Amino acid sequence: VTIMKKQKGFSLLELLIYIAIFGTVVLATTNVLVTVFEGRDSTNARYEVTQNIRFASEKIRQLVYDASSFTVSGACPFNVLETTISGATTTVAINNGVLQTVSAGNTNALTSDLVTATSTSGNCVFIKISNPLPAKPTLQFQFAISYNDKGNQQLKFSDSIKTTISQRQ
Repeated sequence: VTIMKKQKGFSLLELLIYIAIFGTVVLATTNVLVTVFEGRDSTNARYEVTQNIRFASEKIRQLVYDASSFTVSGACPFNVLETTISGATTTVAINNGVLQTVSAGNTNALTSDLVTATSTSGNCVFIKISNPLPAKPTLQFQFAISYNDKGNQQLKFSDSIKTTISQRQ
């Protein structure tokens, strides 16, 4: 009488099937994760550009609105805005791709290092519009913000703004 012992373990065929199924699941999961991360990075680039435009334009609006006077000087496309508020002068300009303010020797960036600020199509960044009295002086400003994509075409995103603001006085 021979007693057959039941062998434990996997046959080679079963092992190959498990490896194929596991490989397919890993490949599908990897593709999903890559797609999610690319979408997240693209969304972050758009968000960064939008937030920089909003912040910079709001700061410029506030400076002009509160100013007792403002002037525009320099050559286009990268000219300079100078505002005077309570005797203090603040200068706004694009310097090496950064939109910044200079006031009392202090330089503050209006845009982050994740973006680059430029003029739009070679136009002046700032244009002063002198309206006949009793209308208030008005400033038109326009600039573009581009995400620093570092060569990644999927992160290539830019936006621009063109708007006009009047002084409060």
